[in-house]
Amino acid sequence: MAQFPLDAPVAVRPFAARREGPSVTIGDVSRQVFLTVPAEALDIMDALAAGKTVGETVALYEQTHGETPDIQDFLAALADEGFVAPWGDEPIDTEGERGAEPSFAGISASVAQRLFDAPVLAVCALLVAGAMILVATDPSLVPGPTVLVFHHDLAVQTGALFVVIVIGVMTHELGHLLAARASGVLARIGLSHRLWIVVAETDMTGIWMVPKRRRYLAFLAGPIIDAAGAAVLIGVLWMHRRGWIGLSSGLEQFTGAVLLSYLLRLLWQCFVFVRTDFYYVIATALDCKSLLSDTENLLRNRLARLRRRRNVVDQSAIPPREMRAVRAYCIVWLVGRTLAFASLVFITLPVIAGYATELVRAASGDHSRYATVDLLTLAIVGLGLPLAGILVWVRSLLRGQTQRRTHAVARP
Repeated sequence: MAQFPLDAPVAVRPFAARREGPSVTIGDVSRQVFLTVPAEALDIMDALAAGKTVGETVALYEQTHGETPDIQDFLAALADEGFVAPWGDEPIDTEGERGAEPSFAGISASVAQRLFDAPVLAVCALLVAGAMILVATDPSLVPGPTVLVFHHDLAVQTGALFVVIVIGVMTHELGHLLAARASGVLARIGLSHRLWIVVAETDMTGIWMVPKRRRYLAFLAGPIIDAAGAAVLIGVLWMHRRGWIGLSSGLEQFTGAVLLSYLLRLLWQCFVFVRTDFYYVIATALDCKSLLSDTENLLRNRLARLRRRRNVVDQSAIPPREMRAVRAYCIVWLVGRTLAFASLVFITLPVIAGYATELVRAASGDHSRYATVDLLTLAIVGLGLPLAGILVWVRSLLRGQTQRRTHAVARP
């Protein structure tokens, strides 16, 4: 018996929809669940939401489009995401199942809009342009990695730098949140990971329901704040060198270290082979909301073919235009992941090993070049965070592999 009988209506959860070319993004904003479906599918959902039975909906679709839809599979997919349910089953909560309260939910859209209006963006642009001119005239304003090596008060300076970096990261994410709020989208800040790197992230899934122009601003808000902050620090160092302000040698180094953290954060956004801010800008420009996951599925399918196995994921429903973008992005994914793994093997792991060696020396009573407090700081910042990121990454890999195996077993 069909899950959705032809002579029965279907319970449809309230949803928002936005047309974009040949596809439509439907969203349950209260649950932050969004799907991209063919534009014709919206006719099915609208008919069902109006109280039509499944059979009546199919007949209307046939009259309009001249073909019979695969209604059962489509409704089953929607049911899996909570958009519909068979009539008479447990009723769908029309108020929505809300998760954790969005961060800074009390900030109004009008206030957020003033923080990201044209004059503010113009000031940020002028700051960045001015800093680029200063760096062009004096490239030494950009510090090298040695600025992160503190020779005095290692624990105090490293701890202080860590606190400042955390504040900078949260300011970056707050920029995303406020830019989303300016478009009427609620968001929340949380922790996640990109490969083995622990990151803060702003969940603003609802931004896919707003026009492209506003999406770009929401995705670029964090980098804009970072670029403006770096520009201010470049100006401070430039004025110090001109004798306009006085900084001690320790404070000059600390300022340079903070500046380098801003520049590295901007560099990180260029790693578009993972879900960074610039990745989302590219995905928006290409109209490929699932660019990364579609690329990974394509690579899994090709690997399966090499092993003379059937495709892992059916990608036949992806439009040809999007598929061309996915194939091109495969090159970015492969090159980026190769370089990332090289950095893990040749940089991250040796650094972890070096910190671990110093800790073992201190624990065994051997001479160490660091004091006890310094070692504790290194253990937390230089050893604990990278190891935590690697463990979370490995766990996510194992969980994803288990889910794929379960899905493969469930396939007919």
